[in-house]
Amino acid sequence: MRRTALTLSLVTALGLLTAGTAEARSGNTEEGNMTLSIGGGISKNSFRLGGSIGYFVVDNLMPGVSYSYMHVEFDGTPSYEVAQHNLNPFLRYYLFDLGGVLPFLMGDVGYLKYSEYGEEIPDESFSLFSVFGGGGLVLFVSNNFAIEGIVGVRRYASVPDEVDLDESEVEWNIGFGIYF
Repeated sequence: MRRTALTLSLVTALGLLTAGTAEARSGNTEEGNMTLSIGGGISKNSFRLGGSIGYFVVDNLMPGVSYSYMHVEFDGTPSYEVAQHNLNPFLRYYLFDLGGVLPFLMGDVGYLKYSEYGEEIPDESFSLFSVFGGGGLVLFVSNNFAIEGIVGVRRYASVPDEVDLDESEVEWNIGFGIYF
């Protein structure tokens, strides 16, 4: 948790320093523009990689789709591994432009393929559906390159008792985006 807070602080400070010297970026959220984003993270026993693509159908409104993969290893008793594949159509609405800093609201629906496997447990897979609501910030560091942060709450439907997954959880992500 301490490393996460330090990383978030450094990325935010870098973004604010560089965004303060950038021109307004409102043209990047106009109808007909696109964005590609990538992100990821690691912790003591897991890693996550993901990406998304979006298209501005009207000014400041972007539907898109994202995919992420997460792998977790549990070294307890029993020891096992979990793989998660997430596919999420989403909708973002950019509220306004603060000279290179753009806050947005976001929602998505998700499909999660959850798999557990290991030598000491039976292999199991489940398909789960979810909804997400939250918001975030885009901090432009150049004309088309930005640091993106998202935070919100994800709620899963019908989580089986055997799955080590909360029905509702806070979700956050920091990544990079290219707007063109």
